[in-house]
Amino acid sequence: MVWQVGFGENFKFWEDEWLANDKLRDRYARIYNNFVLKDKNIGSFGRWSNEGWEWAFCWRREWYEWEKPMVEYFMASISQVSLRPDKEDSWLWNDPPS
Repeated sequence: MVWQVGFGENFKFWEDEWLANDKLRDRYARIYNNFVLKDKNIGSFGRWSNEGWEWAFCWRREWYEWEKPMVEYFMASISQVSLRPDKEDSWLWNDPPS
């Protein structure tokens, strides 16, 4: 089974495997350590605008120059998922081909 993100209310941003079957806290440990709010759902980390969903994060400190490429990669990774205000989060069966 895989998770399909809709509005982002049912999945924990850092704890659940909603992106590439990986927990973000493990994949991006350095970013996780600089994160202020760690136990929130996906939908808590952004807002809707006229252009669609915009991620918005609160960091404990500013990023060092050498960390910025890692943060850009992280942002590009999570931006691949489009939240949908008209759809609830759900489980999908991921049956292997027979």
